[in-house]
Amino acid sequence: MKIYDKFQSRRGGVIIIVIIFVMIAAVTAHKLALNSETAVRGAKEELLKSYLLEYNMALLRFNLEEKKWPASISELTQKKGYLRNLYPDPFTKRADYLLVEKKENKYIVSASSEKSLSGIPYNRLCVNAARKFVPVAPVNPPPLMRLMSHMPVR
Repeated sequence: MKIYDKFQSRRGGVIIIVIIFVMIAAVTAHKLALNSETAVRGAKEELLKSYLLEYNMALLRFNLEEKKWPASISELTQKKGYLRNLYPDPFTKRADYLLVEKKENKYIVSASSEKSLSGIPYNRLCVNAARKFVPVAPVNPPPLMRLMSHMPVR
């Protein structure tokens, strides 16, 4: 009888240890899954930043050389020397960027309404020369020339 009782208590202890191990493994796997999703979103954001920087630099060059803003993004691809083509947006998977006009300036932004890691939708974010997202606010947005130069944005 004593041997049977000892066997039962050891068996119960092993089961408790296994349950704790499985719970720790589940929590760790969940955290790893969240970190990988954030890493993928961050990589997509970096790609979007490089595209937007290139597009807004071309937009600014167009404005400085032609003394006017283009009517559409396709005008940048049609005229030689500005953009060869538009890359697919990493979030929408289509080359559907928006040309936004705010306070006598134009900006090219993503068409995606998904929220960025900072919590602002991508279609409200521009990129400065330091490849940082800058909100294109309805009130007092920074001029594109200042964004594309290396002057600090306040």
